[in-house]
Amino acid sequence: MKVKKFTKRNELGFTLVELMVVVTIIGILLVLLLPRMTLLMDRSREKTTHKNLKSIKLAIDSYSERTDGGYNYPTAKDDLKQVLEEKFSGSVPRAVLKLGSGIPASSECELAGSVTDIPVGNNGGWVFITAGPDRGNVYVNSTAFDTNQNPYTTYSCW
Repeated sequence: MKVKKFTKRNELGFTLVELMVVVTIIGILLVLLLPRMTLLMDRSREKTTHKNLKSIKLAIDSYSERTDGGYNYPTAKDDLKQVLEEKFSGSVPRAVLKLGSGIPASSECELAGSVTDIPVGNNGGWVFITAGPDRGNVYVNSTAFDTNQNPYTTYSCW
């Protein structure tokens, strides 16, 4: 009669201590990588916002350009909304801010007379400038700060 030898290893060949060590190492690596991944995701969201900002500016310019080389920009919020919905087939690009800002992505557009008239709020979305030296430019409608600690309102459409 053969006696079966008892070993402390399970059927997979690992002891409980070895499995716990592996799980602990994976946990430590995740803790170290998580902040970096969050930063990379936020920067990606900011790049998307820059791209969307330029797309909106180009759409408004292409709609508003006159034959003499000037621009006839919309002066009412409803007109601007109609232009953007027409140019983007009803799906206006959104302002996508960083995850920690607490501001949802928004495609809402506001009008302002100048850069100094941009609403001081954190509604998200876009602001179109209707007068002054920045006439025709589009800005992000949020005073929240990006990953480089710059306010989103300083984002240029170029």
